[in-house]
Amino acid sequence: ITVTVDNVTVAYGEDEKGLTARITNGSMAYEEKLEDIISLTREEGITPASYNIIATNNCSNYKVVFNRGIYKIEPRKLYVRVYDASSNYGDEFSELRYALAGGSLVNGDELADLVEKHIVQWVGSDKLGHWEVTCPSKCSSRWQYK
Repeated sequence: ITVTVDNVTVAYGEDEKGLTARITNGSMAYEEKLEDIISLTREEGITPASYNIIATNNCSNYKVVFNRGIYKIEPRKLYVRVYDASSNYGDEFSELRYALAGGSLVNGDELADLVEKHIVQWVGSDKLGHWEVTCPSKCSSRWQYK
């Protein structure tokens, strides 16, 4: 028989989803059920990536050909509102203020740890500039910023 393992997609931090498979060619004898002769596990990992779903034939009565499945963890969407700020030349830069505007933090992540400020462009000779909010490289794979 040929068994196709179903792909699964979740967002970072979501609860684990169950693994499923179905017969796509052939049939089982008597009243046997597919879940009684195969087992499904997936490669370990909780960060966004694609993980193989591993199917195993646990019954010598059947020759099983598996079509592979993928368990994909996508970056979690996070919406951050950044408030306008300004500073006078020669003064300290205004504190960057921001708030979570959508999505939710998981796994103990803190918004302050995810947001980093940079002066990215100087304007004119007075070194006036603007702020840009970026995600630190250690977090960029887990979160999708909007």
